[in-house]
Amino acid sequence: MPNRVPRSKWFGRRKTSGERRDNASTPSASPGGGSDQGGDGASDAKRKFARYVELAKAAASSGDAVESEKYYQYADHFLRLMKDKPA
Repeated sequence: MPNRVPRSKWFGRRKTSGERRDNASTPSASPGGGSDQGGDGASDAKRKFARYVELAKAAASSGDAVESEKYYQYADHFLRLMKDKPA
């Protein structure tokens, strides 16, 4: 029987123990970041809105329209949150 790499049910090849990474220790790994940091939601949304607008402008200036649109969509999400929760 040949040495086979174990396969995950949904994602194909499973990572071996040397390839595993613990992402649970980094709550802000997702684009939205972690919300465990405290503070009020309106100021947090304002800060993230400004961050994603800057990222979108940087992506647009480098010529990456897809990346720019992605960041503008994130910024739009936080703009809507700010409208729902006034400071």
